[in-house]
Amino acid sequence: NGAFILDLANRDFLIQYPLALRNWWKRGEDFILEETKFDTATSVATTKNVLITGNAVKESQFRVRLYSFHEIAGCLNEVGFEIERAYGGYGAEPFTPTRHRMILVAPKTAAVF
Repeated sequence: NGAFILDLANRDFLIQYPLALRNWWKRGEDFILEETKFDTATSVATTKNVLITGNAVKESQFRVRLYSFHEIAGCLNEVGFEIERAYGGYGAEPFTPTRHRMILVAPKTAAVF
């Protein structure tokens, strides 16, 4: 009687900013710089992180394939889940294309063999 909860970046939000999203924050005495570029043709987000600790600089990069709401709904349905609720943030904001997150609650509805 449980539900599968999936928390993803909202692909449709990133489509609005395909060139680059930039962010930075301070953690203790360190600084973290982050830049994400989104490729609309492949739905792949590439994020470059720069960690600045004193005089040291460490860079890393990762790529993530992002999915639209209908793609995720289709995948979940194929394995017997159905989306019951969708949120656009951790405060239970409604899911829309302008929200950063796609948080889905999907209980199991059918056995799939």
